[in-house]
Amino acid sequence: MRTYRTILVTGCPRSGTTPVGANLGLAPRTRYLYEPFNPRHGLRTISRYYEVPGANGFSPESLDACVESIRHLRLDLRRYTGTGEHGWRRVVKRVIGSRAQVSYRLCRLDWRLETIIWKDPIACLTTAAVVDRHGLPVVVTVRPAAAVAASYKRMRWQPGVGAVLASLSQIGLDFPELRPWCERPADANPVIASALLWSVIYTTLLGWAESRPSIRFVSLQETIDRPLEVYRELYAELGLVWTRAVERGLRKQYDRKHAGPADRRRPLPPRAHVAHRGLDDVNTYGRDLLTPKERAIIAEMTGELEHRLSTACGERRVGNSAVL
Repeated sequence: MRTYRTILVTGCPRSGTTPVGANLGLAPRTRYLYEPFNPRHGLRTISRYYEVPGANGFSPESLDACVESIRHLRLDLRRYTGTGEHGWRRVVKRVIGSRAQVSYRLCRLDWRLETIIWKDPIACLTTAAVVDRHGLPVVVTVRPAAAVAASYKRMRWQPGVGAVLASLSQIGLDFPELRPWCERPADANPVIASALLWSVIYTTLLGWAESRPSIRFVSLQETIDRPLEVYRELYAELGLVWTRAVERGLRKQYDRKHAGPADRRRPLPPRAHVAHRGLDDVNTYGRDLLTPKERAIIAEMTGELEHRLSTACGERRVGNSAVL
């Protein structure tokens, strides 16, 4: 059975795993695999969001089986049910399947394939075990907490941070610096809860990365401000082949970074992936979605962690980017 080289691209949801994963997938003999750990449309063996090896009956051996199925491209994915989609999007997906199914099919059909880019924010809390047990390189995408919180608010997502805290406590992880917020009803305010989820995820990942140099952090803002330089460095670190075709693909995408909807006052729809949105919208849309009080609480909760992440990314702008 063929084994494919696999790279995990993860981070907090809404942190840029989709564009970073897709852009790494531009490399020759490389393809992008979409969220096999998402319990809505991913592997049938994944029963919850943010599985933690060693918690809730999800053993390290269970993780091993999932990772090996990814590395061998032998996935048993859930069928698409149409939940959460409406109109033509639902019809199209009922015909062609979910993003996970389509990306899996494309990987299986590519006889030249050598490297899989496993794009999966839902797998973020498996990172240490993925490195220790399987030796996979990991790219962690970073976006400011306020931007992530505003994006959650736009899409009306519930972060589920209470369940995440309970899972991590089962493997001995506690967050005393976050106790003032953890002791409140975890999901009472979805905006603050999403910032708390952001804090818990990145505090955990930074701790794991201290002894695991194969975990790399990359700022979403830096990929927009200087894409060729950032991706060239990432390709070199990850052993991906940089070609003229890769450079042309990135230039084509980022030269249009100011393109977007003609009417910028029109609200974006409440879904994760919006077509025809320029990169400027990623940085500016939703500036007014958060209240002053929400902004103040998020800044108090995440300020020190934003600084640590800026250092991990090798730059100082993570905490200063505009809000989505």
